[in-house]
Formats: sequence, C-alpha cells, structure tokens
Amino acid sequence: MIRALIDAVAHPATAQGVYGLALLLERGILYQPPLAPALWRQLGLLLSDNARQRLRLAYGDATTPEARLVEGVLCMLGLPLGVGQGNNPTCQSARALSMWAYNDPDYLLQMVTWAARDDEIVMHFEGQPISSNTSGAGLASAA
Repeated sequence: MIRALIDAVAHPATAQGVYGLALLLERGILYQPPLAPALWRQLGLLLSDNARQRLRLAYGDATTPEARLVEGVLCMLGLPLGVGQGNNPTCQSARALSMWAYNDPDYLLQMVTWAARDDEIVMHFEGQPISSNTSGAGLASAA
C-alpha cells in the first residue's frame, strides 16, 4: 500500500503529499484496522466529473486531479492539527476536519469518497439530514 501511495503522489507538483505520507507513517495510524482499506478505496476512487473539474480549476493541469486529492488526504492524515483556517481563527470546518483526521481518519476518508464520487455529503444534525447540495455557500449572512 505504501508503494501505491508513493506512486500516486510522488510528482513534482504534489511534493507536499510525500511530506504528508512521511508524517502519516510517523503517526503510526496505519495500525488502525479500518484505515488501510479506506486508503485502498481512496487510491481506486473514480472522481465525478464535477470533482475533477473543481480540482483542475483550483490546482491546474500539472498533475491529475486524483493525485491532488490523494495529496490532500495524506497531508490531512499526516498533520491533522496543522489544518489551515485562513483568516478565521474559529473556522468550524477546519476544526471538524482536524478532529476527524486526528480521531476518526476512516470516517474522514469516507466523507472524501462521498464528496469526490457522489458530489454530496449527507450528515445528520438533531435527527434531520443535511445535504451539502441543499446548503448555501457556507458563509454567515449577517454578523
């Protein structure tokens, strides 16, 4: 699996992914039983056209969208407490990603799969399903 991860992410444009892989190995989280199957699923993931276009729009054509996604996953899992929050020190999204990467990485990888394959994540809040397709842009409308 490590060789497959290296093959997927070792490109000049995705060098940060190699660093993320090294940190992931240092964390020793591959001993968690569900993580290896989740990473294999990530390596074989077929991206939706929308996910592929968005990754190309964000990062260009220097490498494949699949390599960019694996790079991001390895960086998240390798350095979960280093998730950037931009100019917002209380970004709940960054906190959630960091928490899942640190405490429940297989769930984080499942959410990545849903988003990249299905273009949707459905979560439950107070018993009600919330779909990423029906939510707004994620910004507060008023302070």
